[in-house]
Amino acid sequence: MNNQKDEALQQMVDRLYSKDANDRVKAASELGEIGTSNEAPELLKATYNDDQSTVRQMAIQSYAEIMKEDGYDEIVKVVESHEDMYVRLYAISVLAQFPQSCDILAELLESSNIQLKSAAIRSLIRIGLEMNVVIQSKVLEILKNNDNDILLRNCIEALGLWGEKNSIPIILEQLKTHPSSEIKTISAFSLALLGENAGKQYIEDNELDNFIRITYKGKIYRGKVGIKEILSLNAL
Repeated sequence: MNNQKDEALQQMVDRLYSKDANDRVKAASELGEIGTSNEAPELLKATYNDDQSTVRQMAIQSYAEIMKEDGYDEIVKVVESHEDMYVRLYAISVLAQFPQSCDILAELLESSNIQLKSAAIRSLIRIGLEMNVVIQSKVLEILKNNDNDILLRNCIEALGLWGEKNSIPIILEQLKTHPSSEIKTISAFSLALLGENAGKQYIEDNELDNFIRITYKGKIYRGKVGIKEILSLNAL
């Protein structure tokens, strides 16, 4: 049986060098499911050397799935220095698996790149509901000085989940004035979490964005039903 598995793993490694990029993506994905630390170096090579971004992204994800804590330093290197922005963003999402990554994610909040900042906040949200004062303050400053909707949405969600009451006036203004139903919905949700009646009332009285997804304690909730469920759980 071991020989059969070894042969299957070798075939997957060989497919990382296929001429077909889709096959290389599939091989990287399959290695993430059943690969071992013996195959992980090949995935790291693909992360840097493959000529297709989709392959590089899947390779770093699978590398992290195999190596877990032992691969942390290499994942951080990818976040800090990889030339492919999409691979960096993928690696940032992987950092959500590691609570010790809060410091590196906090550094990314200082980046001038909106995509990096936004991805860092999403990973911080996924890490947990308690965040230190320094990180909360940085995200609050981003909220105050930002007009990008994706970043705005992530800031509002994070600060609501973390219980940052200093964000209430800004989020309330977004609820009142922002034209996007998604921003209004996430603003109402965060205000409700923060104990503000305006948020609770908006949720009760309005049709919410049914496509919105919120991560709470490792689970994804969707739409108005999901928001109400989170608020109910939070009240316990």
